Amino acid sequence: MHFHLTWELGAFCVFAAGLVALTAIDLRTKRLPREITYTTLAVGAPLLVVAALVRHQPVRIGQTALGAAIALLIMLAVYLASRGGMGDGDVRLSPLLGAYLGWLNPGIVPVGLLFGFFGGAVVGVVLLAVGRAGPQDGAAVRAVPRARRDRGGLRRPAVRRRGLGAGR
Repeated sequence: MHFHLTWELGAFCVFAAGLVALTAIDLRTKRLPREITYTTLAVGAPLLVVAALVRHQPVRIGQTALGAAIALLIMLAVYLASRGGMGDGDVRLSPLLGAYLGWLNPGIVPVGLLFGFFGGAVVGVVLLAVGRAGPQDGAAVRAVPRARRDRGGLRRPAVRRRGLGAGR
């Protein structure tokens, strides 16, 4: 296999670096910082546009945008259906994933997201098996509807009111 220095290679290197950083942070903190997600997209997307123009394939620009839109719509639907079982960082990450999958072929975006869900499930099972995660981590608690958490044993602490009229 031989790699040539191309705009496309640069874009995918930016993508890989962003995903490595996001993975490391997510494993430690269970958060996906929007600053890294948006920066990766802001640096990588123009490189994909330049790559499409240099290769005389401007149709790939539309494919990239279509892939981002498909991924966002799918993840937004999952987010709304999960009622808190999925974080909004996952939704913010989806256009980045969709853009790069769309560059390859917009038709593989749903399949790529499905493989991402499977990969996440495998990592979750491994973390549970080695004791690095428990039911309190991840979707198990977040999936409980908010109203049920308020009525059940997972009550939120009382909030003290301050300002005008406080203490009356």
